[in-house]
Amino acid sequence: MRGSRLVLGLVAASVMLTAACGGGAPAAKAIQTPAEEMNFTAADLGPEWQIGQDVGLDEMTVFDDVDHIQDANMRMLSATQLTGLVTSFVFSTKTVKQAQTEMRGDAVESAAKDMEEQVPGLTMESLEAPDIGDEATMSGGTLPDLGVNVYVLTFRKANVVVMFSMIASSDVATEEFTIERARKLEARIR
Repeated sequence: MRGSRLVLGLVAASVMLTAACGGGAPAAKAIQTPAEEMNFTAADLGPEWQIGQDVGLDEMTVFDDVDHIQDANMRMLSATQLTGLVTSFVFSTKTVKQAQTEMRGDAVESAAKDMEEQVPGLTMESLEAPDIGDEATMSGGTLPDLGVNVYVLTFRKANVVVMFSMIASSDVATEEFTIERARKLEARIR
């Protein structure tokens, strides 16, 4: 009986010491890969797609007063045969905690609302977040008169945040296609 109390006491002391010292799972390591290398390529979407615009951090004035952004890349891709448009924005912060804060920030929160404002007649709904990265959000909407679907998917992996939107014909822009492409992009983030 006395031996089991000693063992239980040592286990309890170990647990308390680990908690007090911040032990547990190791902190996620910040990813250093350039944003341009992590972002979508036309090949990621399919042979019909091509890059129309490719902008790096040095060209983005929106980040001029933001110290914690390490790197960023924004691409617009289009497919004329499919009447589709994808906008993909990848940025990394200096720490994982800063990326977590960005995921709770105004830009992520307002992405679907901004899409509604830009596309008359569109109503976006929250969708079940896919299991991508460390956290994710997804919303979608449709323009039935035009046969067009719209999806906005945002996810974070370590210190990298990805926001992308897809507007395309309903046979191309599906929830499954959007999630598949997000998984492909997630695989590049290392």
